[in-house]
Amino acid sequence: DDSITVCAGMSIQAVQQCLVSLHRSSFGSLPSVQTMTIGGSISTGVHGSNALEGPMSSSIKGMTLVLADGSVLK
Repeated sequence: DDSITVCAGMSIQAVQQCLVSLHRSSFGSLPSVQTMTIGGSISTGVHGSNALEGPMSSSIKGMTLVLADGSVLK
């Protein structure tokens, strides 16, 4: 399984560095601004320069949300 778990507040750059250090494959296409967060890039439809890869959100296999009241949605 090529899945990783990240927090929404992690920057794209931090995730990329973790993937490199683990010798794992990277995102299919990276945006030019890698300081934005994973959550921000997913919510705004960020994509890189490779139109064939689609937006970063297309690589999500699952998501867990913790709401303000503490309830958890998967």
